[in-house]
Amino acid sequence: WMASLANKNSDAESLVDFLRDGPCGTDASATSAAFKRMSELAPDPSPESQAVIAKFVSNGGIAAVASLMQTHSENVQEMSAVDRLDLIDVQEQGCTLLMNLAGAALAGDTVCAEALSAASASAAVVRAGERYPENLAAGLGEAGIAALMQLSILDVQEAMAAGAVALVVRCLQDSQAGGWLLFLCARTISWIASTGGAAAQPALRDAGTVLALQRAIRRAAVCDPECGLPFGLPDTLDQMQVVARHTLAQLAPAPGSPPDAAEGDFGLSDGILKVATFLLGDCCVLVEL
Repeated sequence: WMASLANKNSDAESLVDFLRDGPCGTDASATSAAFKRMSELAPDPSPESQAVIAKFVSNGGIAAVASLMQTHSENVQEMSAVDRLDLIDVQEQGCTLLMNLAGAALAGDTVCAEALSAASASAAVVRAGERYPENLAAGLGEAGIAALMQLSILDVQEAMAAGAVALVVRCLQDSQAGGWLLFLCARTISWIASTGGAAAQPALRDAGTVLALQRAIRRAAVCDPECGLPFGLPDTLDQMQVVARHTLAQLAPAPGSPPDAAEGDFGLSDGILKVATFLLGDCCVLVEL
């Protein structure tokens, strides 16, 4: 099947057929390889690669990706440890592909945007994280949250309805989460808080976002300071601090609201001075604000 996949890489229609009718329905390795091939093509600006992506999308490729991610998330508990790793790789590669396709949609590809919505791409990503929570602090979490960040920009209401907030908060709370994942989570939560409408901020508070962001801010001190270098972002942790604290300011309860233990340091009984001190307790944040 590897030789077959290699031959079909330049034929989008055949690749979609390969995903639907080939070994992908039962072979996790074939699925991961197919997803990875398309992930490599999606950000390539060359006319040849973009032509393949356009045909892939127009021939139902995104729906096939979401369907295969669903197929390979079933009967997880019955799998051996080795098989489970193969299934996790399907989800990670699928999330990466959806992230790259969302990038194309954000760049103006309306057909791709419509296909992502029709295939419930946000729900596919959230489902992947829910099925494999033990891998959220590793590659799956980073790929999934990066995808949700892009997809929430495309349609924040759809991402919220799919359960994006709960998954992001779960990643923020993971004691093994690295600095890059915390940054992606903070960016995603910030976008949802800013653009999600009247229901967004109460939903974020109810999901435990305030405490999760506070924990992430404090954990930054033990994260690898070079975590963003592979992505061209050397000041990742500083940016995470700025974004997270700015979001906390947005989520602070309005004057007159009753105290809420779930809001941690933001309980009004602690006084507004404590809130301000917490928010501005970092030099880079003070400069940005």
